[in-house]
Amino acid sequence: MWDRLMSIDKRVIYLLVAIAIAVPLIKPLGLPLSTSTESETAFNAVDALKPGDILWIGADYGPSSAPELDPMAVAIFRHALKKGVKVVVYAMWQDGVQMSKNWTELVSKEVGAKEGTDWVNLGWKPNNPVTLRQMTDDLWTAAAGVDVNGTPLSNLPLMERVKKLDASSVTLIFDLSTGSPGTADYLQYVSEPKKIPMSVGVTAVSAPGAMPYVKSGQYTGILSGMRGAAEYELLSKAPGSAIKGMDAQSLGHALIILLIILGNIGYVLRKRA
Repeated sequence: MWDRLMSIDKRVIYLLVAIAIAVPLIKPLGLPLSTSTESETAFNAVDALKPGDILWIGADYGPSSAPELDPMAVAIFRHALKKGVKVVVYAMWQDGVQMSKNWTELVSKEVGAKEGTDWVNLGWKPNNPVTLRQMTDDLWTAAAGVDVNGTPLSNLPLMERVKKLDASSVTLIFDLSTGSPGTADYLQYVSEPKKIPMSVGVTAVSAPGAMPYVKSGQYTGILSGMRGAAEYELLSKAPGSAIKGMDAQSLGHALIILLIILGNIGYVLRKRA
């Protein structure tokens, strides 16, 4: 029996892992998930916003980081709009334009939010992060006077309230970043000098580098990887793709651990025999 277990065709193992990952994605298992203090702090920063406050979301990532950061963006954007918070989205990465268009259009249709009044997507502008710095003095000029669709900012009612990227206009910054330009630029050019609170969402591999800024209080919480996104979904009582992904990841890991244990038991028993 143990000999057969140790000689299982690798294709069978791959199939088992594929099934273990696919099942929770189709039908979530609802496995227990705790929330970290850092995720709770980031959630509370958005939850504390009042109707009419303006949340600035930075979409500074590309397709390779979308599985981790897209669920964060969806959860944050949905949470803000449902609270009546206005949102301005800006991408310092060219790839971030399409990433942000995907989730802004999806969520705004879901909650019935109106583009231009409830939210605006400024898209990508050249010469970042210099442009970001210029926005703190004159946002309209730095943004070339148009949003991601080429619509003049003067035609967007929300932008009448956002002439500068400063504390008089924006209540909170939430930057979703996977590198540079990204969170460090917001901290250096906007959050610190303009005294705007800032929360961040990063890929799991980038979290250790951002954590010192969380501990110092310069970042108001952090969402780390898919788990951070799942925790935000849990806190906002809106389960989404991140919670499904965590179920799939957990079940996949459990299967691999089980196979390793069985393989080692088989090896020891065969050796004894």
